[in-house]
Amino acid sequence: MTFRFDDGTAAREWLAMLDKIGMPHPEPLVEDARPSGVKRNGPELAAWLDTHPGWHKVSDAANRSAAMKAAYKINKRERRGFENGGYEARVVLKDSGWLVEARRTPAPKRKGLSTEGMNPLW
Repeated sequence: MTFRFDDGTAAREWLAMLDKIGMPHPEPLVEDARPSGVKRNGPELAAWLDTHPGWHKVSDAANRSAAMKAAYKINKRERRGFENGGYEARVVLKDSGWLVEARRTPAPKRKGLSTEGMNPLW
């Protein structure tokens, strides 16, 4: 038998209710919210961020301090896989807790060359 819960809080409440009535816990089957093929850290994560524009969740943090340290390591090129730079990270507080989001830094837009106002050299 399979039970589905919208969030972790509802699942924990259900397990607490099972404890109160003395029933054994079923073995949990947790589906990862992260798309398949996404690496959690290292060079694979950096390569994945290169191919997927925009902000993406990189990690959950236990508290604000841990989230700030993780974002700092990405921004300062200290985290493995992010040494070449070109990435930025931010800390976000969501209902589920502190998150670290990262993205590939967008390339600056180049101004096109204009020949307007130029005189020939000869």
